[in-house]
Amino acid sequence: MTTAAHLPPSGSSPRFPEFPALDGFRGLAILLVLVEHVLKYSVGIPGPWNHWGGVGVILFFALSGFLITGLLGAELAREGRIDLRAFWIRRGLRILPAMAVYLAAIALLKLAGWVTDPPWKDFAACLAFLRNFVGRGHSLEHLWSVSLEQQFYLLWPLVFAAAGRRGARRASLAVLVGVIAWRATAISTGLYRADSATIYLRSDFRSDALMGGSFLALAWHGGDLARSAVWLRSFASPWWVLPALLAWAGWMWGSPWAGPVFIAVQVLFALLLLSHLVSNPGDAFGGLCSGSWLRWLGRRSYSIYLWQQIFLVVKSPDWGWARHFPIDLALAFAFGLASYHWVELPCLRLKSRMGRRRTSGPGSRPDPA
Repeated sequence: MTTAAHLPPSGSSPRFPEFPALDGFRGLAILLVLVEHVLKYSVGIPGPWNHWGGVGVILFFALSGFLITGLLGAELAREGRIDLRAFWIRRGLRILPAMAVYLAAIALLKLAGWVTDPPWKDFAACLAFLRNFVGRGHSLEHLWSVSLEQQFYLLWPLVFAAAGRRGARRASLAVLVGVIAWRATAISTGLYRADSATIYLRSDFRSDALMGGSFLALAWHGGDLARSAVWLRSFASPWWVLPALLAWAGWMWGSPWAGPVFIAVQVLFALLLLSHLVSNPGDAFGGLCSGSWLRWLGRRSYSIYLWQQIFLVVKSPDWGWARHFPIDLALAFAFGLASYHWVELPCLRLKSRMGRRRTSGPGSRPDPA
C-alpha cells in the first residue's frame, strides 16, 4: 500500500477511496472503550485507563466526520449535487436498526424488572436522538454519542449542499475553533464545571472532533494533506502522539488548569493521529491499523459498543455471574456479534447496494462509512 494511492492531487476527487486502515482505527477506538469499562466497572481497578473510553469516543467522532465529509465531497464532485434523501436513508440503515433492537431489548428487560435505571422518557429521547440533552441512568447513557452523530448527519449535509466544498471547509474550521473556544470560556468563567455532564454531552460543547474530521476530509480533497505528508510523518509520529493522548486523558482529568482545554487537547491529538494515518497509510502505524484483528474489531465496533454497556457498565440490579468478569465481557461480545451478523450486516448490505447504484461504473465501491 503506498501513500500516493490514497492522496489526490490538488483539486477534488470524484470518488472517496477505501482506506482499509480506518477500520483498524475504529477498532482502536472501541478497544479503548472496552479497556476502560472492563477495568473501571467490571474489574474495579482504578488508574489512568478510567478515562480512555472518552478517547475512544473522540476517535469515533473524528473518523465519522472524516468519512461522511469525504463521501459528501466525492458525491458533489461526481454528481454536481448531494442527494440528501439518499444520504439520510443510508445513515438510517447504518444506525437505526441495531439501535432499535438494543432499545427494544432494554425495554423488555425493564418490563421484566431486570433493568431499572432509565425512565421511559429516555427511550423517546434516544429515538429522537436527543440523549445528549435529556436522560439519566447507565443503560442508555452511551447513546448520547449516537445522538450527537445523528445530529451531525442531519445538519452537516445541509450546510455542505448550501455552501459547497470551499464554504464547508471554512464552516468546519470555524465550528471547530468556535466549539473549543466556547467550551474553554464556559469552564474558565465558572458557567459549567469541566466534569459536568453538560460539558461532556451537549452538542455545542462536543462537536469539535466531528468538525475536525470534516476539515481533514476537505483538506484531503484539496490536496493539502498530500503536501503535509512529510511533516506528518516526521513530526506527528503516532508513536508519541498516541501515548501522549492516553497520558493526557488519564492523568489530566480533574486538573484545574487543564480543565478548559482537557477535551480540546484530546481532539487535536486525535486529529493528528487520523491525519497521519490517511497521509501515510503504508507506514508502521498504518500497518498496525490494517491488521486483520483490529479491522475485524472495527467493523463490528458499533454493535459491540451498543451491547457492552448493559453488561460491563450497568451493575444494578444484580444479574449474578452475568455481570462479573470475564462472563460479562464474553456476553457483551456474544450479543454484539449477534447484532452485527443478524441485524447490522443485512442493513449494511442493503446500504452498499444503494451506494453501488449511486456510483455505478467501473471500479465503484460501496459506502465505507
